[in-house]
Amino acid sequence: MKRILIFSLFNVISLFGISQENIFAGYVFDSEHKDRLKGANIDIYQNEDLVLGANRTDYEGKFNITLPRATKYKVIFSRPAYEDLTMLIDLSNGSKTNHAIPLIHLPGFEFTGLIREYTGQDEIKGAGVLNTQIEVYNKNTKKQELTIYDQTEPDFVYHFAKKNHYVVQIKKTGYYTKRFEAIIDQDGCTICLEGIDADNLSGIFDNDKDKDKMKEPLSSSITGKIPLRKINLNEIIEIENIYYKYDKANIKESAKPALNNLVNVMRTTPIVIELSAHTDSRGDDAYNQKLSQERAQSAVDYIVSKGISRDRITANGYGESKLINECDDGVDCTEAKHQKNRRTEFKVVRLMEEGFTADKSLKQIVEMEARSK
Repeated sequence: MKRILIFSLFNVISLFGISQENIFAGYVFDSEHKDRLKGANIDIYQNEDLVLGANRTDYEGKFNITLPRATKYKVIFSRPAYEDLTMLIDLSNGSKTNHAIPLIHLPGFEFTGLIREYTGQDEIKGAGVLNTQIEVYNKNTKKQELTIYDQTEPDFVYHFAKKNHYVVQIKKTGYYTKRFEAIIDQDGCTICLEGIDADNLSGIFDNDKDKDKMKEPLSSSITGKIPLRKINLNEIIEIENIYYKYDKANIKESAKPALNNLVNVMRTTPIVIELSAHTDSRGDDAYNQKLSQERAQSAVDYIVSKGISRDRITANGYGESKLINECDDGVDCTEAKHQKNRRTEFKVVRLMEEGFTADKSLKQIVEMEARSK
């Protein structure tokens, strides 16, 4: 009987030890604004060995982590745009819960990108796009600072430090590549985001309330909606802001940024396109046909000069044969309506199955662009 009692007591103690949970729980917040911080990374070490890594706070900034042993641990909290925080916890006497962990924002700008399916109307209502490739290149340091080959969430966060110029590129098979630049506290910019429509940006700039101190803003949090557009064969897409001098076919300087965007897309997307130019209805039909062909060819020549193979792009001028409104011969229209017909467009005629190297890093692409200038 004694043996049975002792054995049973031993079993109870063992079961109690096994069932006891060693929980470390709490929340992470911004030390200045007190906002809860989602997506903060939590790595837990014992004797400098990683025990549990890549734990993340939820949308309310909370974490709840079960650890294997009742002992002491080192915990490192990290998040883009914030200083790392290291702390020691002792679970020898049971769980530690309701920890409030403050993180200090680094000087600069925290950018949150919302990658969404392009809908053509309210882009933010498009579904989140998963499994994208995200790259960030720093033009000042000439280093590629971030490469994510398979972003499993539709949102990402990156810290843009002051006195730097960044290039950000987002790719996904079957979509047009999206690229934008962030210029931070240099070249006359506090922060300039080129390649994202102003309507797709929102943020908080933190200025010192004491005007007598005349301090610069230390940090800000900016959100950008980034629409990714699916590639659909023969879908006609207008290249906006392409203008020519009256009765001329030469590319104006103001048209080059829009054409450069198309060059960037073609460098990273395996497409063969037709580029077309159109005129309004005024003037002789044959002359308009000739002028539009010359304008389309001028744009194609510019794109080829930037390193795009000529066999990937053809030029077609349609003159006044494809008007998009009622402004035909003899119809009295405003100049604004005529302008809508004087447009430049492109469409994808086929996808490339071979002869295209999409394995270049963003760093290689940017450096190639610098050499071609």
